[in-house]
Amino acid sequence: MIGNAKNLGMADPLKPCCGYHVNYDHVWCGIKAIINKTEVFGASCKNPSMFVSWDGVHYTHAAN
Repeated sequence: MIGNAKNLGMADPLKPCCGYHVNYDHVWCGIKAIINKTEVFGASCKNPSMFVSWDGVHYTHAAN
């Protein structure tokens, strides 16, 4: 699954579906944080069926 994720129609297998992960800033699922004086929310991605990992630890339903 990890090695063939793109061939299986999935997104980057190392990128989690839920949370805010831009550059080296990480806000985990369901958490609000201030980054560069802006409040951000760790929301879920728009299409979980395209992702292998929900939160970096747990597989999505699509991966299962």
